[in-house]
Amino acid sequence: MIHALWIIDRSGKIVFFKSYLGEEIRSEIVGGLLTAIQTFASDVSEEGVSYVLLENKLFTYKISRGEYFVLCTDEKEDVGQVLEKIEEAYASGGNEEELAEEVDKVIKKYNREKELESLSKILHRVENII
Repeated sequence: MIHALWIIDRSGKIVFFKSYLGEEIRSEIVGGLLTAIQTFASDVSEEGVSYVLLENKLFTYKISRGEYFVLCTDEKEDVGQVLEKIEEAYASGGNEEELAEEVDKVIKKYNREKELESLSKILHRVENII
């Protein structure tokens, strides 16, 4: 499941942030940390960072034209296609309201699909028990 999204510009300013599962997130602090990690990784590895794994959360980066698109998800989520769609929505140049609407569609669709997968697995387990 996708917990949150940050879009951060070249200067480190948060252009867009939204929490999707009702979690309280201090977006400015986390955004600053995500930017600092990327800057540090670029300085020491020349490659930058593609993800940061915490005990139960995964922060996946997509860097395009100097802007960072970062999704916070459950561990081991593959959100490459979601990040591509978010980048496309951002690049389309709409206003913040249009961006938020388009991003919400993409993320809510992804989260619904994950919920359905989870329910399907549960039903399969129940069928095997019965």
